[in-house]
Amino acid sequence: MAADMRYAASGMYGSAAYDLNRYGNTAVQEEYELPQEETREDELRQEKLRHRSEAIREARRVQSVSVAAVLGFLVVGVLVVLIMLSYIKLTEISGEINTLEGTLSEIETEQTKLKVEYESVFNLTEIKAYATNVLGMTKLTDSNTTVVTVQREDKAEILSDNSSGTGIIETAKEFISSLMEYLR
Repeated sequence: MAADMRYAASGMYGSAAYDLNRYGNTAVQEEYELPQEETREDELRQEKLRHRSEAIREARRVQSVSVAAVLGFLVVGVLVVLIMLSYIKLTEISGEINTLEGTLSEIETEQTKLKVEYESVFNLTEIKAYATNVLGMTKLTDSNTTVVTVQREDKAEILSDNSSGTGIIETAKEFISSLMEYLR
């Protein structure tokens, strides 16, 4: 039991096998060399592994995502977002149009009411009654006309205006100034 404790107390790091080459023992090395057939199989196995690893690398390269594909998907995503935003804006504008059409129909109804009221205020029969009853107007008859006779002949006189500069230029200036006053 004491011997077991001795081995347990001292730790062993590394391998417990003897290094036969250290002591120059080549006979043991020859004894453990593999025949050529086994090394050929190892070479074939390693070549298969190399081909397999190359095939895996090639498959990863083929399966990898290209930069153009990523950019294409990003562009498509941005376009989808822009289309959705335009549909939202279109819906908002449609709502505004509906509201404005409702307001327009209310204003047209009010215009029709005001037009009827305006026409009722200026009813011709009421105006005629007001003219005859209140103002004392009557229709024109032969008794209402008076013929005036003049003993002299008809003549026309041209009066001269004493103001100077009544030429075409002054008339144009007056017309332009009156037009400017009208436009103000």
